[in-house]
Formats: sequence, structure tokens, C-alpha cells
Amino acid sequence: MNDPRYARWTWLVAADAAAQREAQGRMTAISHICIEGYVIDQHGELRPLAAKSAYGSGLEPGPRGGQGVRQVFISVRSAPGPIDGVAAWLDDGTARRRLLAGMLRLVEGGTWDGLELELRGAFPHLRDQFTVFAEELSWKLRQAGRQLAITVAPQVRDPQLDRLPEPDAPPSRWVEAYAASFDYRALSVYADLFLVRTLDHPQRPEALDPGQGPPWWSWAPAAVTPQGWLESVIEHALLHVAPRKLLIALPLYGREWCEGERRARCVPLAALSQRLAAVSEWSQEEDRMAGGRRYRYRDEEGRLCTLCIDTPASLAEKAALVARYDLGGLALRRLGWGTAAVWEALERALAMGGDGEPGDR
Repeated sequence: MNDPRYARWTWLVAADAAAQREAQGRMTAISHICIEGYVIDQHGELRPLAAKSAYGSGLEPGPRGGQGVRQVFISVRSAPGPIDGVAAWLDDGTARRRLLAGMLRLVEGGTWDGLELELRGAFPHLRDQFTVFAEELSWKLRQAGRQLAITVAPQVRDPQLDRLPEPDAPPSRWVEAYAASFDYRALSVYADLFLVRTLDHPQRPEALDPGQGPPWWSWAPAAVTPQGWLESVIEHALLHVAPRKLLIALPLYGREWCEGERRARCVPLAALSQRLAAVSEWSQEEDRMAGGRRYRYRDEEGRLCTLCIDTPASLAEKAALVARYDLGGLALRRLGWGTAAVWEALERALAMGGDGEPGDR
């Protein structure tokens, strides 16, 4: 997967030994490594995820400009959670300026080629404030010779700005509020790479413990990245974003739903065989509409479970959309979760079409 026409972006957790091993073994198959490094807390302060960076853990990304890794980014994202987790600082000019200064110190103080920014909260009422923040960050980074990658929620239609959901909308509307938080057209001007988080398809959200604290929810069993939905997201994004800036995310994992569990569990592709060996009475079927396979079984506690997970073939079919639409490339979540068969399938899928460099303006 060393064709330089397409970016092959991968997220990496520095403290994950499996990710380190896969990174070393796939160096020529990766163009961009993004270290999952920092979280923005509710006060707008940067908090490190790990004590060591990937460099400190022994990962050498190799020479820039040749085959293999060309750029290394550091990731900054908001703390996870279903409720708006960013309004406290995004609506505070002093907090925004403090955070901006912290991000610049972070990038300039390291060997990073750029910064990836991802906000996972719902903040539709503050989407313009986020756009202004992204603009300021973009210009500061460019002055420092660095790049900005922005990861946004998936959209399949333009948000209805006259009917935006409130940030504390019920779970059934939180997904809509999350998507409406991002102004694709404006943000694409400031982003060198525009990543769409086409992961964990939000199908039929269900409220859990309504009225008792934050409304966490789960999804009914469904593919992490359904094929048809992915194509709809791409086609909508291309109305606003230059194709060669646009990267789509693909999962190197599936989701397992078990009776009585509050949330679906993550099952990496690399752990699938081990998972199936630990359960009983399992069966499988092809997920023709969404891609991948569905496994049904009883887990170690006897509960009925459904696992929806991609296969090398289904991931290759989705990756082929990059060449079909002449996009900038793929973003894979995440290193340490793949298999040799998956990497080979992705390499074959990307070996077609396209000109120019990802991120060209």
C-alpha cells in the first residue's frame, strides 16, 4: 500500500505494544501516523494520554518524502462522552486562546509535522465558534510550518441551521446534533487534511437510564461502517470538500452486542480468532447490505451475542471508493488491530487510479 497517490493515515496509541509491532512491520504501507496524545478536558486544558510519545517508545517513522511514513501528527481530541463536552471552553474566549497557545507549544516543542484536532461532543449552537478556532489554529500552524488535520462527524445531508438540536437533546437527536456541529465548507478551507469519522454507524440509538445522569446509549447490532452509508457520506462531503483533501475512516475492529450489556464492546480484527475460540455455539453469515460478517454465539457467561465485523474483502471494497471518487486516502483505526490479510487487501484496493498528492490545495 505504498502508492504515494493516496494517504494511508493510521492512529497509534504509543503505549500499545501491539500497535508498535504492527507499525514497525507495516512502515512501507503507512504514509501518516497520528499519535493519540492529548485530550482537552472540560476546562480547555490539554491532558496527556500517555507518558511517552511514539518516539520515546522506540518508533522511528523513517525518512520523510520517500516510500512509507511521510508525516507524523499528534492528536488532540475532546474527552469522550455523549453530552456536549466542549461548550465550557469553546464559548469562552480566554479559554480558547489559552488552548490555542497550548497546542502551538505542543507542536513547536516536538518533531511533529502537524496536529490532528477532533471534537467528539455535540455543539451545534457553537459551530461558528469552532470554525473561528480552527481558522486561528490553521494560520498559526502554517506560520510554524506545520499542518492541520481536522476530524469531523459524518453527514449525509446539510444540517438544517434553522432547526438545530440543543446540545442536551435526547439521545435520539444527539447524533443529529453531533453532525450539525461542523461546517464542512468552511472547515475544509482551513484543514490540510479533512478526515470524516465514518465509524460506528449510529443506527437506532436507545436511551439508557433516562433521567439518571448523562444519557449514555447503545446501538442495535449493525456494521461499524455500512457500505451504502459510507458512499452517502462521501458523496455529501464532496459537495463541500476538495476530493484530494478528503480521507475516509475505516475500522480495523468490529462491535459485539451481548444481552444485558450497556454498550457494545470493541473486537479488533486481530483478536477475532481468539474471541471465537472462547465462545460456544457460534454461527456466521454474510452481511450483504453493509459488508462484512455477522457472528452469533453464546459468550463465556452464556449470554446471546452478535458480533458485526468487517472482513479483508469488505474492507477492500470500501477502500476502493478512494480510487473511485479520487479521494485523498484512508484513515485506519487503529494500528495493532489489523491482520496481514487486511493489509494485503487494502494494498490491492488502492493500487488503482488517481493523481496528485493528498492535501493539495
